Amino acid sequence: MPLGNQAAPDAASSVANSICVAFVAVPVQNQQRAKQFWQQKLGFRCVSDAPVGAQNGQNWVELTSPVGDANVVLHTFDQHEAMIGLGPYMNMVSCHS
Repeated sequence: MPLGNQAAPDAASSVANSICVAFVAVPVQNQQRAKQFWQQKLGFRCVSDAPVGAQNGQNWVELTSPVGDANVVLHTFDQHEAMIGLGPYMNMVSCHS
């Protein structure tokens, strides 16, 4: 029940307040070339560049923006090769503030 002039929160705003972007995945063909571009042209900093099991010889390349928003992952997940060049997608997680 709202108090005074306060409106009751709607379901959409409650959900929006509890979901965060964990990372934005950018499917790429050449991780090292993409990493170089993001770092040199956009000012991102590498926070991880490590092998990912047996996943088609790729590394988990994770970059953070100069302003510290959601990280960017330059990685093409198995079976997602067709997504290269189509743009990024987000991984959403629950946030606790």
